[in-house]
Amino acid sequence: MITIDHTIKEPSSLGFLYSPTNECIGEIENELQLYDVQIQICKQNVDGYYIVWHEYTINIDHDGNLSEWPENYCDQSQGAFVELHRIRLEKKGMKDPIPDSAFRSWRHTESA
Repeated sequence: MITIDHTIKEPSSLGFLYSPTNECIGEIENELQLYDVQIQICKQNVDGYYIVWHEYTINIDHDGNLSEWPENYCDQSQGAFVELHRIRLEKKGMKDPIPDSAFRSWRHTESA
């Protein structure tokens, strides 16, 4: 029987965005807002912006690259796709080239 797991939630916050002068611009609430910020930074070729998420400070360079990608930061969609891809390969008798140690559970819920 197929069910819907209502405990699976996307994070409601991807952190707070700060300017190069340490002014809080606001909260990033979803992945598309994060991409939009990265695109703006890349287009304007500016440095010094950063995100504070939990205990992490994630710098954004002038190309919109994040300095790090902490575990559980905006990774649920990718993790779900990887799991589906692995199951499909297994059903075909093929081995996934990505080692098990690289696989993370994407069903985590946001912790404060």
